Amino acid sequence: MFTGFSPETVDFLWGIRMNNNRDWFLAHKKQYVDSLYEPMKALGAAVFEPFLDRPGSILKVSRIYRDARRLYGRGPYKDHLWFTLRRPAEHEGAVPCFFFEVAPDRYSY
Repeated sequence: MFTGFSPETVDFLWGIRMNNNRDWFLAHKKQYVDSLYEPMKALGAAVFEPFLDRPGSILKVSRIYRDARRLYGRGPYKDHLWFTLRRPAEHEGAVPCFFFEVAPDRYSY
């Protein structure tokens, strides 16, 4: 059940933005899981629930890890997390979707 994001969520997001390295992340991984990842999964599940009766609907929660092929000097971790609710398609951008994203200084949907 989604109960909201906490001040620790924002603290973690600012922390990973300012300390984007493996040592910092590993020292704060429990904070990531408890204050960001699990709440985001719960929010995604709550939003997805009315669509469970529609075959093929997909809920995807992003990973914190950046694609190693596309780092471009930004570090190995994202400073944001998102989920999408969409219908299946050959390419992710080929169909409209609902998304929600949270970052240390903003949210978008």
